[in-house]
Amino acid sequence: NIFSWTSMIDGYGKNGKSYEVIEIFTKMQKEHQIKPNYVTFLCAISACAYAGLVEKGWEIFESMERDYSLKPRMEHYACMVDLLGRSGRIKQTWEFVEKMPEKPNSDVWAALLSSCRLHGELEIASIAAGELFKLCTNGRPGSYVALSDVLAAAGMWDCVNEVRELMKLRGISKDAGFSWTGTDNGP
Repeated sequence: NIFSWTSMIDGYGKNGKSYEVIEIFTKMQKEHQIKPNYVTFLCAISACAYAGLVEKGWEIFESMERDYSLKPRMEHYACMVDLLGRSGRIKQTWEFVEKMPEKPNSDVWAALLSSCRLHGELEIASIAAGELFKLCTNGRPGSYVALSDVLAAAGMWDCVNEVRELMKLRGISKDAGFSWTGTDNGP
């Protein structure tokens, strides 16, 4: 049934087996005549994002409505923003966001901001952060940190300080990072 197939697709995707995801996704439809549902599509597109399979992810996204009459939901749009953004296609990602049929939610803006951070795209990062801050008045520390990182990479230290001051004013703090180390000799 669809739940078993979706679970396999999700499991393979989460374990970095993106090519297997595509194979299972195709086999499910062609050999077993099982139609993917919203979650199946989300898992398949996500696997494409992690593997950098932009064209395949785009093809899967477009097939939702074209082949299955499933109107993509906001989480599918956020996943596509992640797919395009991870690949470094920031301008194409921005155009995709601008053409969305609904107003983007915080997940879409966060995915765009994350991609801008990854690829050092300052201008679009500022727009994404602004939109994200409007939607998340209670604050998402990761969004502030991502914007701060983009600004720091561009050497805009005054702006970095402004972001940090804004975090203080809003009572938002970044969780402290930590790590574990171990030895082969035991504790």
